[in-house]
Amino acid sequence: MKSSSALYFVLAATASAGSFKIQARSDEPATLALSNDLTRSYGSARVATDGLPHSIGVLFASTPINGGGGQFKASSAQLTVAPSGVTCVLENDGETIATLTEEATYADLDGNPDKAIPIDLSGGRITCTV
Repeated sequence: MKSSSALYFVLAATASAGSFKIQARSDEPATLALSNDLTRSYGSARVATDGLPHSIGVLFASTPINGGGGQFKASSAQLTVAPSGVTCVLENDGETIATLTEEATYADLDGNPDKAIPIDLSGGRITCTV
């Protein structure tokens, strides 16, 4: 009887252990830099990888990208710290303008690789997920 009880316990423990999945989760934030190639302004901010949209105005308020008067102008974005599996989406006025990953870390925001044309990111948001 004791051996059958022990066998039952081992089988029950094995079956229940197989039903749980452990997912890796990163609490490490991403770091994103915005550059204005005309004024040579540069700002860097840590962005939580929580899947929530974060305002560019809030993230970059104390950086040189803040041109005053609520304007945040940049011509490029770069992911400078990229946790494994991160994806950051930059939206401006509801439109996706760039998607950055650990493999694709740079984006020309104005869409013209031959010329630096800063765009106003005052209505911009950044959403990062892992």
